Amino acid sequence: MESDVWSFGLSLWELSIGRFPFKLPSDSLTVNSVLDFATDIQRIEGHPQEFCQLINGCQFNIICYELHFSLQHDVKQRWNMADLKESVYIKEAWPIDHCIIGEFVGKFLNT
Repeated sequence: MESDVWSFGLSLWELSIGRFPFKLPSDSLTVNSVLDFATDIQRIEGHPQEFCQLINGCQFNIICYELHFSLQHDVKQRWNMADLKESVYIKEAWPIDHCIIGEFVGKFLNT
């Protein structure tokens, strides 16, 4: 389950910026690039602090005000599924409108 939470956080980050968040020199270096990743990135416009906290719980150590992202390798520091459900961002979005999500995903699949 820890890898699912990690992947969920990475997917949220990717969707929020519209691209894969890592610049990779080649496919063969993908795993090492992700595991060794640590850098500063710019603020993701239009996303509240609660969104940063949600990604933080999944995989990243995020200081939202400074927006410093670094991959969280320690599984014990990562949230589990129960923690995700308690996230302020998830609670405020619940219940989720599946039609909106379907439309959003459909736009990306058709591009």
